[in-house]
Amino acid sequence: MTPIQKLHLVKSTLSDAQVQPMANSLIKMRDLKQVYMSHNNLSNNALGMLADALAVNVKIEEISMTHNDLSLPNGVKVVRALKNMTGLKKLSLNSCTLDQELLQELVNSLSGNETLTDLNLYSNEINSEGAQMIAQLLANKVNLRTLGLSNNYIGQSGAREIAAVC
Repeated sequence: MTPIQKLHLVKSTLSDAQVQPMANSLIKMRDLKQVYMSHNNLSNNALGMLADALAVNVKIEEISMTHNDLSLPNGVKVVRALKNMTGLKKLSLNSCTLDQELLQELVNSLSGNETLTDLNLYSNEINSEGAQMIAQLLANKVNLRTLGLSNNYIGQSGAREIAAVC
């Protein structure tokens, strides 16, 4: 059997009962490279199960979880799981309700990643303080080619901070 490398579960409206076996499978899919789980309205419990699976599946190179509420308590577990994925190249967390604390966790989790080429954080209400955090992250990201920050509130001061490191 050929190992699965791409998992696309976009707009699947996954219940907790459906996420549990999928999370168990994710742990076993050691060749998995891409995970697309956008628009699923995942519960806090489902986010926790997913975070546990992502924490051990460190070969993932591409994740899209747009339009899922990561502000739920287990959202921070998902963000922290990214720290183990040192080969992560593309990350899309658009419309994920990233508050300042969660954004700081994201910056901390991605700080050791040297392979990140695409980071998309559209529509997360990121303000100038959040832009400063992102600028700190960008200072060491020489491979980053795409930074998506549309529909945020970074303002002139935040734009200056980001421009200073680009």
